[in-house]
Amino acid sequence: MKSLILSIIVFTYLPVFCQFNIPSPIINVGNYLITDTVYMDPQGSDANLGTFSSPLQTFTAAVQMLPWGTAGINGGHAYGLIMLKPGFYQTTLGFQQYANNWQNNGVYKDISVEGIGHVIIGGTAANLSTGHLLQLSGDHIFVKNITLQYSSGTGLLISRVNPRQRNILIDNVTVEHVGAYSILSPLGAFSILTKAVDTISIINSKSLYASRIGFENDTSPCEWPSGIKLLDNSNCIVNNCEVAYTRGEGLNFQNSTLCNAYSNHLHDNNTNFYVENSYKIMFHENMIYNTPNIGSQYWRGCLGDTTAVWSGDGILIANEGSCSTGSNPIFENCSTKCSLPTAYFPNVDSIFIYNNIVQKVGSGVSFWEGVTTIAGINCIKNVFVFNNTFIETMGMPGAGNNGHVNFYFPSYNPIFNSFYGSMENIQIFNNIFTFDTLTYATMQPFKKTLNAFHPTPNAILSSNNLWIKSHTSLGLGDEVRSTMPVSTYSLSDSVYSITPCSDHMYWVKSVPATMPFLSSDYLGQARTSPTTNVGAIEYKLNCSNLGLNDFATTIETPLLFPNPCLSCSSVRISNLSQDKVVSYVVYNSLGLEILTGVLKNNSIETNLLTSGVYYVQLRGESKSPFQKLIIQK
Repeated sequence: MKSLILSIIVFTYLPVFCQFNIPSPIINVGNYLITDTVYMDPQGSDANLGTFSSPLQTFTAAVQMLPWGTAGINGGHAYGLIMLKPGFYQTTLGFQQYANNWQNNGVYKDISVEGIGHVIIGGTAANLSTGHLLQLSGDHIFVKNITLQYSSGTGLLISRVNPRQRNILIDNVTVEHVGAYSILSPLGAFSILTKAVDTISIINSKSLYASRIGFENDTSPCEWPSGIKLLDNSNCIVNNCEVAYTRGEGLNFQNSTLCNAYSNHLHDNNTNFYVENSYKIMFHENMIYNTPNIGSQYWRGCLGDTTAVWSGDGILIANEGSCSTGSNPIFENCSTKCSLPTAYFPNVDSIFIYNNIVQKVGSGVSFWEGVTTIAGINCIKNVFVFNNTFIETMGMPGAGNNGHVNFYFPSYNPIFNSFYGSMENIQIFNNIFTFDTLTYATMQPFKKTLNAFHPTPNAILSSNNLWIKSHTSLGLGDEVRSTMPVSTYSLSDSVYSITPCSDHMYWVKSVPATMPFLSSDYLGQARTSPTTNVGAIEYKLNCSNLGLNDFATTIETPLLFPNPCLSCSSVRISNLSQDKVVSYVVYNSLGLEILTGVLKNNSIETNLLTSGVYYVQLRGESKSPFQKLIIQK
């Protein structure tokens, strides 16, 4: 069956084939081995010894107790660790190790921080902290197992700038409710900000509700920060993180090079993922979505605005011409050039976006001309968006015209031949794009807003995609397939409904695999070769053999009886105790939710179900795997 839908179109212009080898930070090994540890406790005393049984109370005392390095030995570096015993470390100004507490006459003090058990640093909703909650200046250091909360400053700040920091690991750090409005921080702040860092990994961490407190009445124009921002970083990894409910961008790479973001959940941010003025970025196996009925305040950067808006964007790509160091930016030779001191930051180039699932967003992927008041021409080139699944859009009634794939480049001055954004080799291929075209009639599948004199209108190539609706930019191998489902349940629960298989032929389209590193799909399952299916999920022959339950659950798979249900009025769950309050959800074969309720006597009434194949999930404190149910009447 699959071979009947094989596309024979092959790309002839893919000059960039890259999978970047990004090293992990070198931490606590060899010359960087931690040799001294100091313990803290909220109930400790700075008169104590700093041991586990005699802990200190303040961060300042802990930093002072750790030794400096020795000149001529290990480059003058000493590597120390502050261990935080469980508890709430309420602080007004936060915990900081500034650069003058890192370097002292050619010797250094490189400090890591780790929590034991449940550790919270910060303020409360009623009594906010006012400083950066944790700031470290060392190299070859880590931050692990802590929660940072409630401050008008940044949650975690890694920023020494001169010289640049090197080899940083951030693991299992949760930052929430930071960046609150204050006179000293009128624009807000970040959950995690890393600036001028070479070789950094941010893993297993969360940014929640960044820069929201105190901005409820802000109206346009306004500015907003990010949840996790990597500013002028190189060799960076962001993996298995959740970034949600940010007033601005969720995850933001700015002026960064050689970065890899994968297996993250980015949701309910004004813009979920932003690539700005960055080079050699890989973004793959991520889940991006917005939550229905959560409220439009999570779709806005300026919370006090009242105009109708679309839900938060999925992916945005642009050049804003910002200077990480120096000032007075101009665009020159596809870079942002800054002065005093002179520094160059490459414009957007070599961006690979693949195997992602994007659901219920405004724009799925957008390209923006960026800041055009800066002299010169900024460049967006070599961007490859392939094998992603974009399903559903969402917005307020009355939201204006938009594009699920959107290019916005209205500026061009034919007299001065400057002050605009250019494009080169933008390729969008092997994707799935579907949404409800009736409910959201002002959403176009593909929209280009270009100045009539724009010199690069043909830089965009679309090929081998599945589209829910026709448009004027269809390319070779593109196919309009109006039979595709336009909505489904939350794909953060399971991706079964968007998996191409014999029962889901509307997702099946086999195309040549053009990127040599595309060896697996969103789930880590091997992709076929030499052809692969479009979208984020590889084709499976038999839907009944699919791993329906892609996320861990603790309720047992429901045992349904009778199954098949032959003219029966209800089915019983035979392996569930009577004392549990459990709800159920029934989906049809398209993955659409059609019946919900609470179990009564461990049974589901089936009178409203017509003949067909259904999938049942139980929900209590957790969720069960899916179980197929066959109804025959």
